[in-house]
Amino acid sequence: MKILLIRPKPHKETIGLQSVMVCEPLELMTLAGVLIENGHEVRILDMILEKKGLDDHIRMFMPDFVGITGYISHIGIIKNYAKTIKAVSKEIVVAVGGVHATVCQEDFVDEHIDKVCTSDEELYLYCGCKAPFDALPYRNLPKSLCID
Repeated sequence: MKILLIRPKPHKETIGLQSVMVCEPLELMTLAGVLIENGHEVRILDMILEKKGLDDHIRMFMPDFVGITGYISHIGIIKNYAKTIKAVSKEIVVAVGGVHATVCQEDFVDEHIDKVCTSDEELYLYCGCKAPFDALPYRNLPKSLCID
């Protein structure tokens, strides 16, 4: 399955860590690691850094599944992203996850959002992955290489 994971760009009036520095989207990188290990083609789209519009990226990659993460300040942005994605293709499954989606699923009830994932495991199972703990390569390291 072709999967696109998106970190949204915050609203320009939002004050947050990205005002001072931009960190890697580690939460999406972790998801991507498990998804890739399970045979999926995965790309991460960091809209904080991207210059092209979301629709351009969707058209170029044409994913089967798009996962969007975000915080409370991203609700409107995430819904707009979902609308943009569905305008390109109604066949693309749009899912939302992350801290806010886990706590307040009702904030993402929207005609353009197909699924709200309340845990990483829920996403992995939806994408047909084997048990996430078995899928991570470092989980199979010899005990001598693991820190207790």
